[in-house]
Amino acid sequence: MNKKNGFTLVELSIVMIIIGLLIGGVLKGQQLINNSRIARTIGDLKSFQSGINIFLDTYGNLPGDIPSATTLVPNCTTANNCVGGNGNNKIGVEELVPWHYRENKAIDSETLQFWKHMALADIIGGIDPGSSAMEWGKALPSGPLGGGYTIADVRGVTVGLDSADFQGTIIRVHDCPVNCAQIESAPATVLTSNNAASIDRKMDDGQPLTGSIRASGAGGNQNDPCTAKNGTDGVYNENDNVDGACVLYFKIK
Repeated sequence: MNKKNGFTLVELSIVMIIIGLLIGGVLKGQQLINNSRIARTIGDLKSFQSGINIFLDTYGNLPGDIPSATTLVPNCTTANNCVGGNGNNKIGVEELVPWHYRENKAIDSETLQFWKHMALADIIGGIDPGSSAMEWGKALPSGPLGGGYTIADVRGVTVGLDSADFQGTIIRVHDCPVNCAQIESAPATVLTSNNAASIDRKMDDGQPLTGSIRASGAGGNQNDPCTAKNGTDGVYNENDNVDGACVLYFKIK
């Protein structure tokens, strides 16, 4: 009589345990990677905040806005596509809403020169100081969670996400709908609601429509997978955690 070979229940149990451990390790590794990217994003925002203050103390003007950039900022020359601003103590034109980035269409705009001046002054990294390409990692810094960072001067708004206490210099964490030079377009969402909420809780009040960090869906729409939970606006929708649901806005103090 031929003897049939097969796995015993004990052997199958061991295999299942090993598979479970491997899956658990992969998921834990993914969580650790995501947490690291969240921490790096927070570090970036804090470095932009402190970098502006360092630049202002060193050169007497805001990066991007400084009119004497070619004289004071190291290696700020036409060869590096580097120019000065108008010196009006604002970075870029006044925008009525934080989700437009009209001025990013030209390399000589203050909102693009901001990053160039900071990099040439050796205050930040992550961009090519000589580049004129409106792309992440070139003229604009990329973000650890996807997309990257842009800056705007927001004034004259009164309600909702754009309430009167959320005006001034705003750093935005987002993606570009087509390319970062596109004019009059809303930034594309890039963060999950969980990631946006985690950043908000670690840096601010954890609420998407209040404090120094705020969030919305595409085009500033607040009734969306980013900030609407169970039909109620103003709460991060962490249960659904839609991939790329949020744009994050950070007010420079």
